[in-house]
Amino acid sequence: MGVVSGQSVWLTLCAGLLAAAPAAVSAQTTTVQTNVDYWVREMSFHLTIVTNGPTATNGIIAELSAPSTPISSQAILQAINGSEVLAIGKALTNYTTVSHHVTNQVTAAYLTYTPVTFLNSPRAIIEVVTPLAGQSFAPFIVVCPDPSLPQAIYSIDNYLQMSTASFNGAGTNAVATSGRLDTSHGLAVTSSASVREFIFNSNDFGDYPPSGTYFDVQGFTTEQSHDVIQDGVVLGGSVPQNAASLVAGTGQLNGTAGFGVLRGTITLGTGRHEFQ
Repeated sequence: MGVVSGQSVWLTLCAGLLAAAPAAVSAQTTTVQTNVDYWVREMSFHLTIVTNGPTATNGIIAELSAPSTPISSQAILQAINGSEVLAIGKALTNYTTVSHHVTNQVTAAYLTYTPVTFLNSPRAIIEVVTPLAGQSFAPFIVVCPDPSLPQAIYSIDNYLQMSTASFNGAGTNAVATSGRLDTSHGLAVTSSASVREFIFNSNDFGDYPPSGTYFDVQGFTTEQSHDVIQDGVVLGGSVPQNAASLVAGTGQLNGTAGFGVLRGTITLGTGRHEFQ
């Protein structure tokens, strides 16, 4: 009768325990998001540019006029009529994630951008698109040629941009905010003050120094924000609503010979939920 070593007994015992141990449980889930949800606000421009006018004389007295020209949202869109813009659409992608023995098959929608030629219309409006919950793209500016077809939008970020001026003092600060929080439901309503800048270049921002119509204005801005809830579902937290900017700056009208000084207001409407 042979002698079994202690090591052999230990290895045999371990093998038996491993064989008896249950296999790791693997679960599978599915996540499907076929819409890209966003918040849309109409942006309205009410600006005036004062330029140098012609000199008139009666032979004795010379007079230099400074005519003023209104710059509206429609005037901005007419300035980029026939230019290339990006049509907004959507596509679907599929991927798999694995976490803690759980496999998740994901189908997700994302925005697509297709170059097209912009043809202005009297009904066209400028809008700002802000992502809602579940989306990660940055806000951008679009034109909607026909408000009765709100999903037909075109990015004009190459011509018109909006940003908030910041102050790098004790930390990075850009907005002063006040408001109230419903601690029972986690809902917030806020009001903010900031200095907002708006830049427009009719030949896109690759044209610098600009050779067409151009302006750079900024000024004191107030904006309201609150959570967006639809059918009991929170679509977004602290979503920007109506805003008003009292601005001034410089620019040029129809080329380098049209230097001028601008002033006026730029407003954003309350907004609505849209999706692709």
